[in-house]
Amino acid sequence: MGWSDELPERRSLVGMEVYCADCGCLVDHGVRLISCDTPECCCVDLPIADAMATLAARVRHALNDRDLDAFRALIAEDARWGEGGPDDERTCQNRNDVIATYKRLLDQGVRGTVTETTTGPGGVVCLVEIEWPDDGPNRRGPSVYQVFLVTDGLITHIHGHDDRDLAVAAIAN
Repeated sequence: MGWSDELPERRSLVGMEVYCADCGCLVDHGVRLISCDTPECCCVDLPIADAMATLAARVRHALNDRDLDAFRALIAEDARWGEGGPDDERTCQNRNDVIATYKRLLDQGVRGTVTETTTGPGGVVCLVEIEWPDDGPNRRGPSVYQVFLVTDGLITHIHGHDDRDLAVAAIAN
């Protein structure tokens, strides 16, 4: 299939998702994004989202809830964050580096909120709106398109883009 046959799925997050009050499934327009996986589930007859949409929901909720344990579970052990080589101290070289960097940013007062996700065959793009502390080091712009490349259901590479089209192109194949 070519790119025109595999357009990414974009989700804006304004009032779309709800948790089922009876069982806890995360549902969006009648589709289960995250199943409660309990025998008492009342949403079993609803269709289940594809794996990438489910991963996007899990990433979004982990980041927005600042739940680093949930985020850690989505990342491959040998995942990388950044574009530098193995000797580049600005690049995270494994899952522990990624989590330590997120923790450091949170400890410095940086707050990010995922406001939109886009899924494609290669992964997930999250539009992250960022609040930087006034005295924060390495202060950047107010938003970034964070690309999460996925292999075998786990995040293997993370990098950011200022341009949405470049970010979406990264997950297109």
